[in-house]
Amino acid sequence: MGDLPDPGLPADQPETLRRPEFWLVYLPLAMIPVAIFSLNMRPTHRLLRRARRDELQQVTPQVNSSSRRPAGLLEQGQPTGNLAAKIGALMAHERRLEPARTWPYNTAMLRTLTLSVFIPLVTIVARNVAERIFGKRPEG
Repeated sequence: MGDLPDPGLPADQPETLRRPEFWLVYLPLAMIPVAIFSLNMRPTHRLLRRARRDELQQVTPQVNSSSRRPAGLLEQGQPTGNLAAKIGALMAHERRLEPARTWPYNTAMLRTLTLSVFIPLVTIVARNVAERIFGKRPEG
């Protein structure tokens, strides 16, 4: 068995990162998973955004109108009953809705995506640094 021929891939040479051909190939290939990931989640994002907006459009006017009622009732000397509890519940619901995420991503998903895009580049950089520190890899 003889040695396998060197395929001459751009990653085999230390000057790889300075070559425009590398970036013309790597960047589109790196962006494909990002595009697929983002475009795949876009319909879910729209649905979540619309649901949050619709719910806030219902709750916010209720909070505003309910907040004015106790003052009027107290001025007229009428009991407020459990109105304060209802206002508190509506306000708590509104506070939970406002910061609700509309992109269905979590940290683990974003970390996996980032690693899948950058690991090949980091590998090439690490190899080039190691070759500069320890000298060229043995040929043949």
